[in-house]
Amino acid sequence: MIYQIEKMLKEQGEKISGSDRGDVENALADAKKAVESNDKAQMEKARETLTAASHKLAEQMYKSAQSQPAPGADQRLRQELSREPTVRVRRKTKA
Repeated sequence: MIYQIEKMLKEQGEKISGSDRGDVENALADAKKAVESNDKAQMEKARETLTAASHKLAEQMYKSAQSQPAPGADQRLRQELSREPTVRVRRKTKA
């Protein structure tokens, strides 16, 4: 869990606010200390704190992704708007 959240923070950290990033970094440090201590209660508390902090990280990443258009979306929209409309005429068929 620690490795996954460290990786997520490294890859997506610029997309979250400074205070949320600090919370995640502190939770990661506490979790590492808890693992080294081998104290079950301390590890459980650190896991809960790290889980809550990682949820904030995921929420910020989701909000950031929603506010940004998909890569190439702007170009595709321009292409669609520049096309001439197609008019189709249906012919009645004789039965």
